[in-house]
Amino acid sequence: MVCCSPGESIAPNSDNDTWLKSVVGSKLSYDDTDNVLKYDGHPVSDHTFAIIGVSSAPAPNIPKLLYTSKAAWAVLALTDFYTATLPDVNSKDDVPRVDKLMLQSLAACVDQLKRELRFSAYDRALALRAFAERSKKLIGSACSAKNISATDCKTPQIDSFEDGIDGIFGVVHSDTKRDLMRGTVKFNQAVQQLFEERLQEK
Repeated sequence: MVCCSPGESIAPNSDNDTWLKSVVGSKLSYDDTDNVLKYDGHPVSDHTFAIIGVSSAPAPNIPKLLYTSKAAWAVLALTDFYTATLPDVNSKDDVPRVDKLMLQSLAACVDQLKRELRFSAYDRALALRAFAERSKKLIGSACSAKNISATDCKTPQIDSFEDGIDGIFGVVHSDTKRDLMRGTVKFNQAVQQLFEERLQEK
């Protein structure tokens, strides 16, 4: 088989196929409707050919997997960040301890996410960022419940960890990092929506 352009392989129709030797790849096209290979707008009818299509699989629906997967990362994340009760914060002195505990849960997710072969580096970074944001929200809600001010409810350990998540998974492109920031909000919104839907089903 002679490869004439990305996506098509055309076999010669004789030992001395002059047409095939003169083919210009940019003039080849494939008509999906009629399932016909065309050259310069005309059907290729006297050659055997194969069309090779390459496409990427859709990204995994990680928020949905949180509720359906039995993988260790999903069980840990759902238990520690999404269905957990508010952390035990009674005064501002409790915040550093809870900050550290949440950090330990986040760190435990790193290796588990790396073992999830369905996920790209982007998927892993997005999930872990979402978990970190959820951790901070839980701590913030616990502080609010006890009338602890935002100034006394800071989470420097989680913040520092979150700043390094992209590097953990090798995400370096600035546009991708910006997408992760936006995607984190959508991720947690999707988890919340799924949670509400499951409540309605009960």
